[in-house]
This record gives sequence, structure tokens and C-alpha cells, in this order.
Amino acid sequence: MSIFAWALEAAFFPLAAGVAWRLLPTLRPARHRPLFFVIGGLLMLVLGAFAACALRPAVASGVIHFSSRRVGEVHAVLANDPVGYWVAVLLLYAAGVFLAGFGFAGIGLCFRKEPGGNPET
Repeated sequence: MSIFAWALEAAFFPLAAGVAWRLLPTLRPARHRPLFFVIGGLLMLVLGAFAACALRPAVASGVIHFSSRRVGEVHAVLANDPVGYWVAVLLLYAAGVFLAGFGFAGIGLCFRKEPGGNPET
């Protein structure tokens, strides 16, 4: 495994926590079903981690191939187009980090106190 793949894996959870820290103040606390927020947050966290881990073979081989209906087909080879390759890798990695950060924020909503609430309860 290359040093870049190891660096992306090591930075995943701190970056996701930073995204969650920025998202948390913009979201309202869970009122009715906090267990659903925990389950949904864990699901988003797992989806983000899988999206980031799916890039490991691309980083190891130096070839990334991604296709979707909206984006089209993205094919970049590190030897031919290094800038395009790293832009594609980092955009897909950022999508995974954002999903995981949103999952962390969803879980954090359940444990956040409401501002102006009664401190005795």
C-alpha cells in the first residue's frame, strides 16, 4: 500500500469529525426519535467509510475509473494526467468524508443539549 493511501486512511476520521463539528451548529436537535438519528448517523458513517475505502485500489494502481449518469465517465491515469487523477481521487474522497461527517453530526444531535433549556433536567 502506498504512502498516499495510508495518509488518506489516517486522515479520514479526523476530517470527518471536523466536518461534523462545522455541521452540528446548523442542525436542529433530535426531538422525537433520537434512536433513528443514531441509526441513520451510523449508516451515513459506514457509507462514507466505504466510499473512502473504495479509493484504495485506485490509489495503489494509479488508475481511476468512475462513471455515473450525472457526471459522466471519469477516467484518469496517474502517469498520463497526474493533476486530473488527484483531482478525481480527492473529490471522491471528499464526498466520503462529507457523508461520514454528516453521520457524525446526526449522532451528535442526540447528545446535544438545547440552548436555553432547564439545567436541572
